[in-house]
Amino acid sequence: MKGGRRAFGYTIVEVMIVLAVSSVMFLIAATFVSGKQASAAFTEGTNEFASQLQTTIAQVINGQYSDVALQCSSNGTTTTVSIGGNGQGTNNSCIFLGKVVFLAQGAYGPNYQVLPLAGARIVGSAPGGIVTPAQEAPAVIAPLISQEVVPQQLDVSSVQETDAGGATHNFVGIAFLEGLGSVDASGNPTGAGQNVSLYYINGLTPATAGVNSLLANGNNYKPAKTVTICVNDGKRYAELTLGSAAGSTNPQGSSLSVAVKVVTLC
Repeated sequence: MKGGRRAFGYTIVEVMIVLAVSSVMFLIAATFVSGKQASAAFTEGTNEFASQLQTTIAQVINGQYSDVALQCSSNGTTTTVSIGGNGQGTNNSCIFLGKVVFLAQGAYGPNYQVLPLAGARIVGSAPGGIVTPAQEAPAVIAPLISQEVVPQQLDVSSVQETDAGGATHNFVGIAFLEGLGSVDASGNPTGAGQNVSLYYINGLTPATAGVNSLLANGNNYKPAKTVTICVNDGKRYAELTLGSAAGSTNPQGSSLSVAVKVVTLC
């Protein structure tokens, strides 16, 4: 009896098994590649966000705002600013003071605002000492407000400030403000140069109405030792910590640093 010869090729069952295994391997590879891309995008986004914040700090340290001509005046209680009049650096009573970063914790999607401030060069009509927000409320330079975007559509999920006493606060406004060195009775500098200090804005939340009015209140500016900003992409988390070993105040020529740390949750 002759044995039957097996036909060349594969059965439909064998083909289906090969296709199923190939599909599973493809899905595993695609998931791995997609995860790697998402992780790389998250790392790139957090580092770019840190760079944006560092750039804002550097602009304050360098006195970089705008060449737009501004009219600035001080009455000893508040500072007012409008477009036109004297050019940058020519106002006798006022000076560019710093910038506020207003992080809305996702209320505006990935957007946030940077608000330049002007402050008094002298308190009232007589020079004296270092001008601080508590002595004279800064003014928001409204025409120079910029809208910024957190890179890679990352979400700012929390902002936490630590004050000099170690207490923590959760407000979405942080400020980098200059102070002037000491001056004599004639307004001539007698002490060290400008300092840049880290502040948080007491009471500023994502739902705050009248942000400019709140920022114009000098009593709302509180010194911060560090500020920690949590960002996430829904799966990964990172903390951006602003501060320095020197505390909240940094001498001219140094800068506040922004450190990035990947965490499991924040």
